[in-house]
Order: sequence, then C-alpha cells, then structure tokens
Amino acid sequence: MDDQNLAPRETQLTDAKQFPSFSSFPTEIASKTSFPVFSSFPKQVLNDQKTIKAKVSKKESKKKSKKSKRERIDVEMEDGELLDYFIDRIGDTKNSIYHAIRDSTIPVYKRKHDLIDDGWKISGMSRHQLIIKQVNDSTSVKSRIRYREFKTLPDTKLIRLFSRNSENNVRDPLNINFIPIPDTELISNETQDFYHDLEFQKKCSECDKLIHEDPENVANWIKFLDLQDTLLATATKETRSSIQKRVYEKKLAIVEKALDSLPDSEKLLELYMTLLEESLDSKALLKKWDTVLMQYPDSFLLWKKYLDYRTSNPISFQLSSMLELFDECLDTLSKADKGPERDSNLIYIFTRLCEMLKQSGFIEKAIACFQALIEFNLFCPPDYSKRSFYDKLELFEVFWDSECPRFGDKDAKGWANSLSIMDTGVVSTIPNIDVSEFDDIEDDYKRWYVCETHIGFSQWLPVRGSVDENIDDPFQAVLFDDIRFFLFELTCKQQMQELISHFLSICGVSTLQTISSSSDFTQDAFIHGELLNEHILTSFLMPTELSVSFPFRFNPQQVDLLYGNERTWPSSFTSDDIKVMRLTHCNQIEVVLEILKQSFDKFQLTTYCLYLLWINYKLSPGLAEKMAKSLLKTLPMCLPLWNMYAQIVLNIKGVEKSRKIYQTTLAMFKSFPKEYQKDVDIIYKHLAILEWKAGNNEKSIQILVAYTELSSIDMEPVSPIQLLKAKKFYTSHIDICLTTMDSNPNDFDKSMETGLCIIYNGALLELLTHGLDSAITFYNEIISRVNAGTLLEELLHQNLVNLVCESLEIATSFKPSVLRNVLEKALDSFPYNTLFLTMFGWNEGRTKLDNRVRGFVNRHLASHPSQSLSTFAIWTELHQRSSPNASVIRSLLTDALNTHGKFSISLWCLAIEFEIQAKEQEKAKLLFYQAISNLPWCKNLYMMAFNRLRDVFTELELDSLLELMEEKELRISHSLK
Repeated sequence: MDDQNLAPRETQLTDAKQFPSFSSFPTEIASKTSFPVFSSFPKQVLNDQKTIKAKVSKKESKKKSKKSKRERIDVEMEDGELLDYFIDRIGDTKNSIYHAIRDSTIPVYKRKHDLIDDGWKISGMSRHQLIIKQVNDSTSVKSRIRYREFKTLPDTKLIRLFSRNSENNVRDPLNINFIPIPDTELISNETQDFYHDLEFQKKCSECDKLIHEDPENVANWIKFLDLQDTLLATATKETRSSIQKRVYEKKLAIVEKALDSLPDSEKLLELYMTLLEESLDSKALLKKWDTVLMQYPDSFLLWKKYLDYRTSNPISFQLSSMLELFDECLDTLSKADKGPERDSNLIYIFTRLCEMLKQSGFIEKAIACFQALIEFNLFCPPDYSKRSFYDKLELFEVFWDSECPRFGDKDAKGWANSLSIMDTGVVSTIPNIDVSEFDDIEDDYKRWYVCETHIGFSQWLPVRGSVDENIDDPFQAVLFDDIRFFLFELTCKQQMQELISHFLSICGVSTLQTISSSSDFTQDAFIHGELLNEHILTSFLMPTELSVSFPFRFNPQQVDLLYGNERTWPSSFTSDDIKVMRLTHCNQIEVVLEILKQSFDKFQLTTYCLYLLWINYKLSPGLAEKMAKSLLKTLPMCLPLWNMYAQIVLNIKGVEKSRKIYQTTLAMFKSFPKEYQKDVDIIYKHLAILEWKAGNNEKSIQILVAYTELSSIDMEPVSPIQLLKAKKFYTSHIDICLTTMDSNPNDFDKSMETGLCIIYNGALLELLTHGLDSAITFYNEIISRVNAGTLLEELLHQNLVNLVCESLEIATSFKPSVLRNVLEKALDSFPYNTLFLTMFGWNEGRTKLDNRVRGFVNRHLASHPSQSLSTFAIWTELHQRSSPNASVIRSLLTDALNTHGKFSISLWCLAIEFEIQAKEQEKAKLLFYQAISNLPWCKNLYMMAFNRLRDVFTELELDSLLELMEEKELRISHSLK
C-alpha cells in the first residue's frame, strides 16, 4: 500500500490481545550481564547516594516520553566511577510483546481504505481490530506517519519466579526487585504455558528438520500443520480468537510453501482450499475452485471438499444447481479406471446426493435413485450385459416406465425377470391422503406443519401407476428423466453389497457394513443426521441412567453385536429402533424386511438372512422362531442360521432348549459338504459362551478343547495333556490366521471372520484356565502383532472389550479398573468408536466418577475433534450420570458448533432442542437462524420454526421462511393457503 495510506502515530489498536511468549523472561541473570550500551549519559554524579540519574536533553526527554514508560534508569557504579553500561534486572515487558529489544524491529501495520466506526481495517488482521485516528478540533492529520505501537499489553502478568527459601537469598546491593533462582528451585504453576511454549518450539524444530530432509513427503507437511493447532490447547476464552488468527495465518503460509514443493498433492490442495474459505469471499473462492477442479478433474478428494462447500453455502445454494453439480461430479469420476476404489467413490457421492434429497423433502426421489441404481447393476438381463452403458440406459428406461415393481417393492422380480410382464399392467400405488381431519387447528402455521408432517409420514415411497391418474403432488411420481443422470456402472460385487447397505441406511437401519469407525463415510456429518429425526432427538434429550443405547453406531458391525442384551452391552438393532421406524414412516419396517429378503435371494449372503430374522424377532419373537424353522428347512446346512435360531430360542425358552439345538447341530455337521463345515467355529464359540454364562466352566473348557479336533464333546474332565495340545493348536492356528488377515487387514472377509473366532475361543480358554488378566494379555500380544489403525486391530479390540464385559457381568465382584484399562487402550487407537465410548461412559457411570469421562472427552476433542465425540460427550451427561449438568452440555454444544460441528445436522438440532427444553426460546431462535445459514438444504430445520419455536416467530417471519424454502427449492407438499 502507498505511504499516503499509512496510519498516524497517535493511534490505538482496539481489541488486540496477544498470546504471551515467555522466551524473553529471565530465569537467572548474572551480576554483570551486559545489556545495550547507552553512551550519552552526563558525567554529573550524586556522591551522597553513590548512584546517578541520567540527565537528558529536551529532545531526548520528549522522545523518551513517547516511547518508554520508564521514569528512571539506574546506572551501575564501581568505586565512584561511571561505567559505560548498566544492568537491567527488572526486564522490559515490550521485549516479550514484540519479541525484540529495539523498536526498529517492530513490524509496521498498514491500514486499508475501508473506514469502519471511525477506524480503519488493518491488512492481515481481524476485522475487529481497527486503527483509530486521534484528531484535534483545529488540526487535520496527514496519514504519513508510521504506526508503531500496534499491540496492547497482554492481560497476563509477568511470571514471578519463587525461591524455596527466599529468606536465605542475598539481594543485590541496589535493592532491585529480583530474586536469583538456583537450578534446584521450584517454579510456580504459572509457568506451565512457558513449558508448553518450549515444547512447541522443540516440536517445530523437529518438523522443520524433517521437511528440509524430505520436502516432498506430504506426511511431514501435514504433521507440521497439525502441530500448529496444539497452540489452542492452552488458550483461554479471552485469547482464543487472537490465537486462532495467528494459527490460521501460520498454517496458510505453511501450505503455500508446501505446495511449492508438492504442487500436485491432492491432500495439500484440499487443506489449502479449506483455509481459503476463511479469508476469500464467495465469488473469489468459487473462481479459485473452478481453476483447481479444471486442473485436477479426477480428484475424488477435491470433489468431496467442493461439494461440502457448495452444499453449505447459504448464498449460492439452490437444489437444482446442486443436482447439476452432483451430475457433473458423478460423470467425471465414473470415467476413472474401473476398480473397487472407483466404485466406492461413486457410491459415496451417490449416497451424499440421496441424503441431500431426503433431507430437502424429496425422499421419494432418493428412494427411486437407489432402486434404479440397484436394478441397473444387480438385475441387468444377461443378454444386455455386453452392451454399452448408453445402450443399456435406453433399455432400462423401458423397464422403468413400465411401472413394474422395483427393488424393495413387494413382489419385485428384478429387471431381468420382468421383461415378460412389462406389458401386463401393474397395480397402482398412489395413496389417498386426507388432511381434512386437521382443519380444527386454529393457527394456520401449526395446521400447515401438521399437514406437512402427516404427508411426509404417509407418502415417502415413489408411487407407481398410470400417469393419467390424479396425483395431487407431481413429485410423488419419479420419472426416468429425474434419475437418468445419476446412474453409473459398478464392476465389483463387494461394492454392490455396499450400495444395498447404504439403501438400508436411507430407510432407517444402521449400516450392515463392517468398516472402521475412522473411515470417511462413518465420520461424514453431511450423511449422518440421525438426530434430524424428531423421535430420536426426543429420546436423546430424555435423561436416563447407565444406558448403553447410544443412537450413533459408528463402529464395525458384526452379527454377534445383534445379541446384545441392551442393558450391559449395546445391540446393533434394538426395540427402540422398531419404535422409531413405526413413528417415522408408515410401512417402513415392511420395506426394510423386503429389501433384506430380496438381497438374500440375490446374493445368498447369510448376513441379510440373519438381520431379517433378528428384526422379525424384535417384532414378534414367536413369529421369528417359526420363520427360523421354515428357513432351516430350505437351508438345512447353513450353520450361521442354526446359531441364530439357537440365540432366538435362548431368549425365548432359556438355556436348556438352546443347548439342545447346539448339540444337535454339532452331531450332524460332519455330514455336510466341506464348504458348509467351515462355519462350525461359530457353533463351538457360542455354545462355549452359553455354558460359561450358565456357570458351567468345566463344560465350556470341554467344548473349546473339542473344537481343536472338531470332535464330539467328551463328558470326562479335560486332562492336562489335552489342555496343552489345545493351547498349542490355538497358538499355531492363530499364527496362520494372522498371516492371512494381515495381507488385507481393512477388508472383512470370511478368512478374517474365521480368524477372529479362533482368537476369541483361544482367549476364552485362557480366561477359564488362568483368569481374566491372562486372557487380556493373550489378546494384547496378538494386537501388538497386527498393523496399527487397521480394521483388523479395531475388531480385535472390540472382541476383547466384549470378553471383558461378559466376564465382569458373570463375576461376583466388579472391578471397573480392568475394563477401564482395556477401553482406554482401545480408545487411544480408535477414539471415534461409539461402542468403546458407550462402554467407557457406562463403566465410569457405575463408579459415580464423572470427571474421568469429562477429562477423557475434553482431551480427545482437543486432538481428534469430531461429531461423534461431541455427541457422545452430551449423551453421556444425560444418560450415564445421576444428574445432568446443563452448563457442561451448553459449553460442549457451543464449542462444537463453532469449530468441527459447524455442518453437523445432528448437533444443530440438538442445540436448538436443548435450549427449547431449557425454556430459552430466544437463544433457540438465534441458533435456528445460524443453523439454516450453515445447512440451507435441511427442511426439518425450517419446520422447527412452525412447531417447537412457533411462540417466538411472528407471522411475517414465518412467511419469510416459507419464501426462503421456496427460493432454495425445498419440498413443500401442502400449500399454506
């Protein structure tokens, strides 16, 4: 900027607070330390005081009055002679502020042209920090003088160093207020920030060294960037904003330098664009994004970040433009080389699209998109399989327009099996919805809300029928042109099963996938908006004590997790899930069961059959037992199905009936073909657990020993030699399994499932023969041998936690420390795993020690901030404490929404509803406006104003909100007029 725009000297910088650095504070100063030389002192000496006072000229005095607040300078004397230096033992506070000892080194801040509230913005600083002109009535000041005093003093006082035995210290003859500290002295607690600063500088030096040695290593640059965030750990509420500004500027500079060495790094580019969101306006940022995506059109990481930005931009968001953007993204990424990674990326973008449609009110279109993509890829007629994508698309349009039942619909046969019936006509599925029963509600806006909600409950599936029939809402019928551009080809069977899992998630069932809790999909706040459902939200905020039913299930799913008792161990599908599904949409459970049935028919994958049985068990235990018997007549050699049948009977009729089923299964499995016998480890495992829980430890040991030889269970006690052979068997087979599983530790397949079962059986045998501590050591040794941070490691921790919880439930005395140690180790590696979090809170809740959980959560939120951690911290206050602390909950919500939870649908809904229940309607209204600004596509958030917040909204405000919903193109099914 030109000199004529420089700020005047007599100015003040408002609200400038600087985080103090203590590197300039003295720790121990020698008696003859040299400081800057001042050679212009006069020779007049006051002999009676044996000290002198400097006399300076008027010019120097005037300069001194402006630059320094020091009134006097003590000069050192030696035998009455004036020395040419002096010792300053007091210390200059400006040295710590400016990190320099001369004013010439102080940076010069220049003002911008923009005048705000009688002050100017400053280049490179916050908009809250201004330069204020001081102008006399008769004087006009030219802006030619540089501005030097640009920072105010920090709020904190200078650190005082205390001596253990200060009375024994010898003060210097000049009686200056300074106490020298020997190396052995203690330092007050106020110096903890000083040590943090030293540690930070040390880590920075280490990172800098690594970067200089290998500047093309992305991990080193990212480590250096993450290190900057640790400065926020010691920030107070008063200093946090200024420190965040400094950290932002430092990180931006680091990323720019990193991109000089690695201009094609997608991860660095993503971080760079994330940082630019805080400094560039919307227009400039969109232009920058266009440039980046033009240069890297195939980057999934950059497309994902761009979709995050565009979806959450309240200015530019419109549903139609976002659909075009998703179309462009899918079309671009589908051209990548075919393979599992490409398919997974496309499914993720597709799921994001469908979630946005669902949350915008177009759930029929979201369902139809999934139905179309599944039919197109899983049920394509064999004769069409070798045709081009566009030829198949034209043929598929004929099937879609025929209105035949589609995947998930009752009596659906699939595209390949529907060619012969496409011209026979279909039964109409257009519902008859009557909202006249709500005419007696006097308030127009509340009546509109009730009608809109009722329509959403009744009509959520795409209708099928003649286009000539009378359809009140045209969006109920999804035409082929509505979904054409979102279809693509999948090539991998595993990714096709992943697609079905996401379809079930849209329909209200937690994902069936066995994926890590740290995966991008699991932690994506745009996809996981469970608390948007008002029924889940209501139960979330209803305090209970020692619950294990956390609504988020961000952990690898296994069939064994279905068998949780819901009191001391969480289940993957509970009775509460049934209630929520019944209240959310009519016939939702029936649709889920139909999806599972058709998926099992297509893939013959046992998992779908087991979930189908368990959901039926939650609906009607007796009906589920009959259904299991019927399935076993069709699939008599399916051992996992026999195990599920035994578990259902165990819950209905008890141990004896269940034991007979297991024994019958073991008696006949050797007659099965070998491909079916490989699942027998599940039978031995659960029979051993059944006997263990029933108190028959010796029987359980016999079963685990019999498994090593796949023999019948001997009624005689196990001999020491048999036990030794069994342990050698487990040791050798575990080694083989680890070698196999380590080759692909992030994919859950049959070999991993078998290996985990063998390890559990071996650990249970160790527990029954040598105790729980020995079993924990057994597991820990195995965990130390696998690759860190993998799905395999997380599943091993998960099975260990299960073993410890089962043991403590059976034991007569409860030792919280045992489970605590296991969970803390697991959470250090997997802090987002909600099963670990839930059991950790439950365990500490039993001891009535709240601070340990709070301390753990705060520590991990500082290092691993996430939606799941913040949500758990609030949930554990409500459901695992004797008395919830409202202040703690409000503080957690505020911190989360200002940082990592800015785009979390669940956290915004939770914050608004929490203030409503606290009778803070105005606070809730303020949060409401902030929420729809960050989440402009979310219809259910807008609906809160017409129901829960109706009392604090005027009719004019509600009319404006309806106009805004129409402007954003959100779905409005029922007209207010």
